[in-house]
Amino acid sequence: MKCFASLFLKILVAVGALLVLPFIFRCDLITPPKPSWYEVESPTSNTLRSVDFVSETEGWAVGEKGTIIHYDGSKWNLVQSPTTASLWAVYFNSATDGWAVGRWGTILHYDGISWQMVHSDSTLGFLTSVYFTSTSNGWVCSFNGSIMNYNGEDWRVVYHENEAGWTSLFFTSANNGWVVGWGRAVQGGYISTAHYANGKWHPIVTQCDGLTDVYFLSPKSGWATASPAKMGSESALTWHYDGTSWNLVANPAPDDSYGLSGIYFVDENDGWAVGTRSIGGYIMHFDGSSWSLAESAVGNGLMSVYFVNPNNGWAVGLSGIIVYYGP
Repeated sequence: MKCFASLFLKILVAVGALLVLPFIFRCDLITPPKPSWYEVESPTSNTLRSVDFVSETEGWAVGEKGTIIHYDGSKWNLVQSPTTASLWAVYFNSATDGWAVGRWGTILHYDGISWQMVHSDSTLGFLTSVYFTSTSNGWVCSFNGSIMNYNGEDWRVVYHENEAGWTSLFFTSANNGWVVGWGRAVQGGYISTAHYANGKWHPIVTQCDGLTDVYFLSPKSGWATASPAKMGSESALTWHYDGTSWNLVANPAPDDSYGLSGIYFVDENDGWAVGTRSIGGYIMHFDGSSWSLAESAVGNGLMSVYFVNPNNGWAVGLSGIIVYYGP
C-alpha cells in the first residue's frame, strides 16, 4: 500500500511539472518592450531650449518668452515665471535648488516653491548655459564671451574672451571644466573652447568652431556638437575629446540638416544628439563605435536632450515639442 502511495505521489509530481514547464518557458520568451521615441503632450507652443531632470518623476524645461514647464511624473505643466526674457538653459542640483538663465543677463533660482529673479544685467547679453559642481559653486557662460561664477552668495564675471560666443558649459569636477562655442580665427584654428584647471580659464585653439553643446564622461573623454554651416551635413558635426585634442567623428546627419543643438551621454557606449532639419527634427545615437540615425523625422526641430537612465530620456525643441524615450 505504501509503495502504491509513493508511486501515485511521483506520478502527481511528474504531471505537475509537465503542466508548469510550458508556462515557465513562455515567461522566458516574453521580453519587455523595446524603448523608442514618441511625442508627448506639451503645455506650450513656445520653443523649449533646455531640459533637465531631478529624477524619473520630476523634470523641468525652459524656453522662449520666459516659459517654464514642470514634469510631475505623469504630465507636463506650465509654471509661473518671473520673467518674459527667453530662457536658454536650466540646471537642478536637487528638487529644491534649481537655476535657469537667459536673455538680458537673466538668472532665476527655484527654491522648491517658486522661481525668483536673482540677477539681471543686460550688458551680458544672452546667458546660454549653467552648470553647478556643488550648491555653492556654479558657472554661467554668455554669448558675449563672458563666464560668471557663483560662490554661494553672488554672481560675478571671472573670465572674458574677446570675440567669443560661448554656448555650453560642462564640469567633471570643481577643478576641471570646459566651455565651448563660437571663437575668433587665429593661427592654427579657432579659440572656440576654454579649459578650466588650477583655478583659471585657459583658451584652447582647436580646429572646430560653431560648437553648440558639450558633454564630458571623464576628464579624458568628452563630446561636442557643432553647427558651423547654415544647412547641410556640414551644419551637424560631432567632435570627440580624447584627453589631448578634439577630433572630428563622422555621423549620418541628413543633407537637409539645420544643425545639431544638444548632446547627452549615458555612458561611453550610449550617447545621443538631437537637431533640426527641413522636415522637422532628428535624433542620432552613438553605440561606442559609431553614430547612427535613430529617428529621421521627429515632428519639429529639437534643441536639448537629457537621459535619466538608459531607458528613460527626454528631448525638447521648437514650438514646444516634447519627445520621450522609453518602453
